[in-house]
Amino acid sequence: MKKILMKDGLILFLGTAINMLIMLIMQVIMARNLSIDEYGAVISAFNFINFLALFISCGASEFILKSFGQYGRHAYKIAQVWLKLLPISLIFLAVVMGITYTGDFLGNLTTVFLMIIIPNIILQGLLPLTLTVYQIEANYKRIVIINLVLYTTRLLAATVSLFVEGSIYWVGYVLSALSIVGIAYYYTHLKRYFKMDLAIPEGEYQLLNEQHLYKIIFQGVMPYALLAFFYYGFYQSNIIFINVFLSEEAVGLYNAAFTIISLTFIVPTIILSQLFNPRLHFWIKNDVIKVISLFINGSKWMLLLGACIALVLLPLSELLIYLLFGEKFEQAATMLMMLLIIIPLRYIQAVSDAIMNTENQIHIKVRIFFIVFIISLILNISLISTMGLKGVILTTIISEAILFILTFIYCMKFIKSKGIEQ
Repeated sequence: MKKILMKDGLILFLGTAINMLIMLIMQVIMARNLSIDEYGAVISAFNFINFLALFISCGASEFILKSFGQYGRHAYKIAQVWLKLLPISLIFLAVVMGITYTGDFLGNLTTVFLMIIIPNIILQGLLPLTLTVYQIEANYKRIVIINLVLYTTRLLAATVSLFVEGSIYWVGYVLSALSIVGIAYYYTHLKRYFKMDLAIPEGEYQLLNEQHLYKIIFQGVMPYALLAFFYYGFYQSNIIFINVFLSEEAVGLYNAAFTIISLTFIVPTIILSQLFNPRLHFWIKNDVIKVISLFINGSKWMLLLGACIALVLLPLSELLIYLLFGEKFEQAATMLMMLLIIIPLRYIQAVSDAIMNTENQIHIKVRIFFIVFIISLILNISLISTMGLKGVILTTIISEAILFILTFIYCMKFIKSKGIEQ
């Protein structure tokens, strides 16, 4: 088992590192070739895509993954029904895009760029659904390739457009063309759910009550959908609030700092979200001892690792901002230093978060993220007007701390209950 985990972990690490490097290069290219407000507009658009793409996946990817761990081959029915419902999701997306355009609450550059890159929104929405095909099979090489498609389209669009035309609108045109090709590629993999040819792990599975199939899907997807929206609300809506209340230039400065913070999340993303998450759905049913061990030992190691990374980055903050984004982003260095405290919080929280995806704990996670979302919303609205970007940074730190405390407490209760059962 250890050899398999090390091999799979190495594949995911290299793949995720490549994707993160691609996104970093894309941002550096745009930051150095565009004005700060143009860069901020593009970043605002990419950030808002994370919200818009939710209307396509609606958290169904996590439910499908859980369903195959619970029902085995019977879960094909669930995946097939959801894929047939995708046209309805596209209608919801169109409505939200219409509201975004007519509401004019984002900057003009951001709004126009969003309209141009609609195919990329669809591509990102299909990504988590496509990944489930190979998460079920634990085919991590294929997972790396599927992820690479989305990130490569953005890098190629930025590189070709900015060096040839020098316009953010051409970035959008090229990105849309590449995204259409990517959508066709993802569709070839999603068809495997209809061919029913996935390699499903052996084990004891429950029977699926097909007479209440739509009810099961709706009740199963709903908590994951709510979780996804609340997660976006507290974690990524900062960019939108900055865009609305401050300026696209302020977005550019904040994102330069947060980009470096995001790069450090590669470790918990690989180890817990991608490597252990598919296995946890099986372990919680058949080998709870491994889940308990992951919580105890994983929390200790992730806290230590996160703290070490934050301490290493502290004296390097100014140098990193200058080397990556240029002298015009020097104000972002102070923001980066202040945000470093969230790294150890995110690392240790990731362990509890992965475990809370199992069984019916998703309902508790929804409540936790709803609480943090409301707190983040109130803090952003109240602090941005009085403190500007410092208010956003303070909101981020407070929200991350509350999320860590709540997730850890509830996960510890869950782990204790499983220990008693053993």
